[in-house]
Amino acid sequence: MIIGYDASRAFVAQSSGTENYSFQLLKALLELRSKHEFHLYLRPPYDEKRLVEIRRFPQVKLISLNYRYFWTQLGLAWQTWKKPPAVLFIPAHVVPLIKKFNLPTVVTVHDLALEFLPYYGSWRQRLYLGWTMERWRARLARHLIAVSQFTKQEIIKKLGVRPEKITVIYEGVESGWDRPLAPSDYKRIRRKFNLPQSYLLFVSTLQPRKNIVRLIRAFKKVTKENPSLSLVIVGKKGWGYEEIFNTVDELGLQTKVRFLGYVERNDLRVLYAGAKAFCLPSLHEGFGLPVLEAMSLGTPVIISNCSSLPEIGGRAAIYFDPYRVEDIAAAIHRLCRASDKEYQNWRFLVKQRARQFSWHKAAQETLKVLEKVAGENSANY
Repeated sequence: MIIGYDASRAFVAQSSGTENYSFQLLKALLELRSKHEFHLYLRPPYDEKRLVEIRRFPQVKLISLNYRYFWTQLGLAWQTWKKPPAVLFIPAHVVPLIKKFNLPTVVTVHDLALEFLPYYGSWRQRLYLGWTMERWRARLARHLIAVSQFTKQEIIKKLGVRPEKITVIYEGVESGWDRPLAPSDYKRIRRKFNLPQSYLLFVSTLQPRKNIVRLIRAFKKVTKENPSLSLVIVGKKGWGYEEIFNTVDELGLQTKVRFLGYVERNDLRVLYAGAKAFCLPSLHEGFGLPVLEAMSLGTPVIISNCSSLPEIGGRAAIYFDPYRVEDIAAAIHRLCRASDKEYQNWRFLVKQRARQFSWHKAAQETLKVLEKVAGENSANY
């Protein structure tokens, strides 16, 4: 059968969470070598390096949709009428409202952050990914994939979707991500970014719901006992990022907090591995892929005790209340005060936990959903 794949975000050059999900899941699906043909709907411009990886699979057909505006609602929608696939998969976007009426569609819901934290959403996000669009997405999709049990429960509670319409499929870590690094790799990265020997790492888009301001305030408390420790923040500027920089200035931490902006994946892997710990103080996460990426490299994680994060960290993570600066600081102190034996045990635990997640497993489970939905549709028509 033909599987239509919305690849509009899979080949973005400077990729973040949903873009990485789209690409890594696509690659894992193709590596299953199933009998199905994949029609990939592309949105230019493309990352040629990623395209090269996908072109090697014979079961792929690339379809470029050159729509600068309304790519989904015009370009993708027209394709569903022009040459409809057996099933359409939307891994990181919204459903075309005027798609072919009987075309079964499977959509991945990464989180309901805008609905869950309505104060923390820009007007553009509200318009395109807000309450109304979330309800339409849930209604138009034949089946939904949630990236965590937490997200599934949010979909049921907030959108009124039946539990049997939702399948939970966890994300994974790309193949080779956890391969050993050489001492020269660490030296290169420290030289490139002018990094200290000991640092905490944060990786995500800089926006209010990531709770970076409280992390910085907690870090200030920690530096009194750990003056050699720095905080390295990786990620593109999102909306409302100004308060983050203002807080650094307010607390006089200009030499202790480093903002690196977007970092390429190869360099990011070394940054994770070289960190004393990875910190994610988010108020809301649908999954929390950076946590998994850090754990797979043996970096201890200090994370919020809410939303999906306990599902990812399990018993291997150190948790805190993200609304309390003192609690965040106490969690960081706990790790900094640990003996070498305790620290190495945390490194062992997080690596063991990370092995429970893989893109191969995610692809197998996703393909089962796609085949089931397509099969049910054929039986009905």
